Amino acid sequence: MHLLQLKLNNLRALSSFSLQCSKRMNIICGKNGAGKTSVLEGIYALSCGHSFRTRQTRHLLQKNKEAFSVFAELKSFDGSSYRLGLEKTSRSTSIHLNGEKQSSIKSLAELLPCMVVNSDSFDLLVGDPSNRRERIDWGLFHVEQSFLEIWRSYHQAIKQRNKVLQSKDLTTITQWNHMVASLGEKLSLLHKVYVNKFCTKLSTLARRWFQVEQLELRYEQGWPEEETLLEALEKGTYRDVSRGFTQTGPHRADIKVIVDGMPAKALFSRGQLKRFVFLMYVAQGEILFEESGEWPLFLIDDLSAELDDDNQALILQILSELPSQVFLTSIDKGTWNLWQKHINPEVDNLFTVKELLLETA
Repeated sequence: MHLLQLKLNNLRALSSFSLQCSKRMNIICGKNGAGKTSVLEGIYALSCGHSFRTRQTRHLLQKNKEAFSVFAELKSFDGSSYRLGLEKTSRSTSIHLNGEKQSSIKSLAELLPCMVVNSDSFDLLVGDPSNRRERIDWGLFHVEQSFLEIWRSYHQAIKQRNKVLQSKDLTTITQWNHMVASLGEKLSLLHKVYVNKFCTKLSTLARRWFQVEQLELRYEQGWPEEETLLEALEKGTYRDVSRGFTQTGPHRADIKVIVDGMPAKALFSRGQLKRFVFLMYVAQGEILFEESGEWPLFLIDDLSAELDDDNQALILQILSELPSQVFLTSIDKGTWNLWQKHINPEVDNLFTVKELLLETA
């Protein structure tokens, strides 16, 4: 999937402008505050209904404006064309696909998968386990049809069990233990299958770009391996009552990355970790393409602020070999001297954010 045209209105510093997009790499330059990241936020909002920086619509609205809107024309890898539209106020969301109003953002999310790579992304291996669970859930949402219903039902069951725990009236706890266990085992199985695919793709990339001989993605399911989830829930009931929430299940799962027998976060330098995290995103893109025939859009914010020239060059070399559409931001055109070595001038465009307008450089 790639964008042909993008239009944004009243989104942060950007009043009204449109982009004719390259099918491959689009580089957005400009000073801090000019609106570079806002372009990426607009694309992401069209996919997910909110920014990757905030879920609060009021923070995205231009001053004295009640709504912002995003419109795009897309073409899939099989040649199908789509028109997507999103308008958001602080109180409402209006979504259109090919001129027809949609009841939820799900149809847009399925159609326009986006991967955001920014300063937060590079903490994937050293940050909170919830970030790693989110990556696996993102992948499953796009490749496994049954995932969303199971995921929603499981989290609803967890909420109900937590209410019982907080009330300290355990007359219905057995019912909710069985419900959580049944759904949790199904969700955990989906996680394990996806992590195995993820490991296969990532191992191939790591051998090429990191000379890694052995890679393991160790899935920790969120309860002891020697127990069923039902057994773990029943055993931990009174502990959960004292805490007021469920501490066992796939919502507590984690993934440990082991490289040549050592944890990646202990083996790699900070710069190497960032490069490796990027390979993790690429591996997920390969899985998506293998399962659906589509590549995600890569939205990369201020790459030069996170990586030195050598690491930037490596990531750009990797990107240049992918068929995915890429949007990158940069503070100045000086970075263009490095990037242009990896960009085909016949198909790739350089855009400049200037005076709140996006102009072709």
